[in-house]
Amino acid sequence: MVVDLARQSSSFALPHLEMEEGFLGRRSRSKVAFLGSAEEPLAGCIRNMTELADAVASRLGREAGFQPLPGLQQLLLREPLARGERSTLSPGPLSEEEVERGLVEQYLGFLQTCRLSVLYVLEAEKGCLELYSQGSKTALKVPVAADTLVLFRSDELSYAYVQSGRDVALQGWVLSSQDQVALQGLDGDFEGLQEVFGGPRIQGQIMPVGEQVSIMTAACMIPGQVDGLDQNYIMYSAQTDTFLEIPFMRWDINLYYTSNPEESPVPKSYTKHAGLLSDNEITGFDNDFFDIPTKHASSYPPAIRLCLEKVFESLLARGYTRESLRGRNLPLWVADIGHEFDPFFRFMEDPDTWATARQLGMPSAGLIAYHLNTTGPATCVDTACSSSLVSSNLLYNYMRKRPDPTVTEAVTSSMMTCLAALTFVGLSGAGMLGRTGRCKSFDNSANGYARGEGIVSQVWKVAEDAKDVEDRLGVFVTGFVNQDGRSASLTAPNGPSQQLCVRSSLRLGGLLPAEIVCTENHGTGTALGDPIEVGSVRAVFWKGRDAPVVVTTGKSHQGHSEASAGLSGIMKTVNTIRHWTAPSQCHLQLLNAHIDDGGFPGLFPVECCNLNGDERGIIGGLNSFGFGGTNSRGEIWAMSRAVARRRGEEALSGVQTSEAQARIAVSVPCSVCQKPMCFLCGRALHGSPNHRCADIRAKVASYDTCSDCYTGTFHYQGALT
Repeated sequence: MVVDLARQSSSFALPHLEMEEGFLGRRSRSKVAFLGSAEEPLAGCIRNMTELADAVASRLGREAGFQPLPGLQQLLLREPLARGERSTLSPGPLSEEEVERGLVEQYLGFLQTCRLSVLYVLEAEKGCLELYSQGSKTALKVPVAADTLVLFRSDELSYAYVQSGRDVALQGWVLSSQDQVALQGLDGDFEGLQEVFGGPRIQGQIMPVGEQVSIMTAACMIPGQVDGLDQNYIMYSAQTDTFLEIPFMRWDINLYYTSNPEESPVPKSYTKHAGLLSDNEITGFDNDFFDIPTKHASSYPPAIRLCLEKVFESLLARGYTRESLRGRNLPLWVADIGHEFDPFFRFMEDPDTWATARQLGMPSAGLIAYHLNTTGPATCVDTACSSSLVSSNLLYNYMRKRPDPTVTEAVTSSMMTCLAALTFVGLSGAGMLGRTGRCKSFDNSANGYARGEGIVSQVWKVAEDAKDVEDRLGVFVTGFVNQDGRSASLTAPNGPSQQLCVRSSLRLGGLLPAEIVCTENHGTGTALGDPIEVGSVRAVFWKGRDAPVVVTTGKSHQGHSEASAGLSGIMKTVNTIRHWTAPSQCHLQLLNAHIDDGGFPGLFPVECCNLNGDERGIIGGLNSFGFGGTNSRGEIWAMSRAVARRRGEEALSGVQTSEAQARIAVSVPCSVCQKPMCFLCGRALHGSPNHRCADIRAKVASYDTCSDCYTGTFHYQGALT
């Protein structure tokens, strides 16, 4: 009765023949009536379909990585064609006018976003649903009787619905939000993309393109099983304490540690904790991948092995391979203050291999460049705790001046492992380590720093390709390095020198102190160093602020990673801005009594707090001060991920209009040749990316390859316009 009423109230038709397979499946012999979401008299059936589809799509979306739109889209009622009906119901082939109106783009947009198909068979005599996996000619046949409801992955399977007699069925699709499919790329000119994804602004003016040095990728290995940007931010924002008791594999605390050093007859370490990588991370290395013989690789210090892996990982994220790196002019800066590895390891058992592996005085930057087969300058930097930010400033100036115009990308990396007991003993003897085994940065109980490990690598690029605007993590805006000379002592921080370093960085970049929203302090947790550094920050940033400057440090979470401290700070600053939220501070209960915060508009967060910034992007800074007196500062611009995503969606929403297409077009890389192609029709984008989609491939064909690499058939193929 309900089905008969639905038939009588529906107007049946056929889609264009070129689009029929996408909607109705292979070899369709159905006519359809498109319905509304509350179409009477089928509202109850549609409600049941929708509730089930929403429940399944919610779970499927989490597992498959897409955001489902609520409800069912493109709802239709289908029944078999009667004899002679095809000729009367068919709208005929696609016309150029329909292509120009964007009908092909609308259809391809449906194909690209449909994730789940729901088929509700209302009446059936002997129906069958045939499901085909990608590229398969063999079908899984599912018999369907009346009152049968079937859900299947329409993005993974093509289908054929074989009807007989008076079979009647409802069908609808769960679609994903467009950004999951389309936002892999927006092509346009540099200025156009900066309007969408932002760019660094200095005193309200956009930074000239030629002066921008972008941070493109980052790879890391940090305590807490952190090996990526997202994990890095989660570790900080969850107030994770990554300090561990030093395991026996590093050194025997029973021999080298004492809780009462004053009464020890020999010097010993008074701390037995550090922010450590796991033993598996320290020992794990795929030497076969880098063509290094096992006996040689085992003689390399773990820090060099891990840094080699992370440098390659950061380059891999930029699209490089072992083959494409061969002979490439790629500058490399490595912050390396020592490996803490026995220089005579394996000497007694295999002196020849020990000598071949150049264990003594091993040049880490040269060794990494050797195994990657790159030919650019390879430089090691050692300024103690400020090494990696100093090396980043050197890279920044190199990229800005471009002494070699052919160089557009470079790598800055750092390494730090805590393997030697005598380093702990020596730092304890100097009174530099904290006895609690924690960095209690800014806290009143701070009495020294705790050591930490870390391997970080980043790829930086001069601004040339407009695509870099979307791909970059942030921009290194400006920086500065100075030395405090003969101060109170070799290790004592110098406040005026620190202030000069910070002011000089701002002055070189043309920045005002009020433009800095947050600052990542060196903040090691020493009773003397923290108050002096906060005093320096206070002196620079206290005037002319509408909102407080957020003062943070990551060392209370992961320890002081010494050579890697600067690059770890850059990653944390980029993450803070991209999430528009400053992570909470760890181990901060009562502000250090020696920190003069009177009248200082500074915030030391003990829980996650939002940043007060411009939607066009935020600039944050970071300090890195070496205990030998070499100070370094950097200013980083980045864009909130949420704002960038929203702006991208807004830009994409206008792609269908001719005015928007003349300015910006959506692209993705071809899975075969990696060249840009239209995300909808797969047309290879040679030259200008702007065109009107006019190609409809066979439904079973993939749109992951561009038109140059695609070898299949077409339902419709138009000219490039």
